[in-house]
Amino acid sequence: MRRSCVAVCVLLAVALLMGLSGCSGDEGTAVTSSSATTMPAATTAASATTVSIASTTSSTAASTTGPEATTGTSTSSADAGWQKVVEMSGSGTGEQTSELFELSGAPARISYSVKADTIWTMAAFVEPEGWDIQTQGGFPDVWESEKTEGSETLDQEAGSHFLYVTAANCDWAVVVEEQK
Repeated sequence: MRRSCVAVCVLLAVALLMGLSGCSGDEGTAVTSSSATTMPAATTAASATTVSIASTTSSTAASTTGPEATTGTSTSSADAGWQKVVEMSGSGTGEQTSELFELSGAPARISYSVKADTIWTMAAFVEPEGWDIQTQGGFPDVWESEKTEGSETLDQEAGSHFLYVTAANCDWAVVVEEQK
């Protein structure tokens, strides 16, 4: 019940911010994943910008019509031992869902970075395969409207998961990593 209430509050806050800013939610988004699992994605974009998270690299995509899979990982000496599992980024207001990805049960974390010039909010959820966030709700692993970057420990069992991000009035990037 609590997870549903929090998810509804997050969605209402995003809807309110969308209405106040006059955004339609059609801004661009880029998605990357290290999983080979395919899952339909409703991602279309005219342009997408990836904002940097801590020490990961930043890039710009001119046109994205769906999720792009990546198999490489990039970690710095400060993040030694952490391997990227999935990364998503977007701009403006809306919601995005990643492809399915696997967590092995090793320690995991979710990191985020946000750039905004106005009032904003961003919530990110890591949920197991088969979970319907629209009807079952969820408790966000990250829900922020002040701190522009950070990291939280994930408490997820091994198995297939997806990343769901809802945001308003910001450029954002979210990365899920596992300790190797």
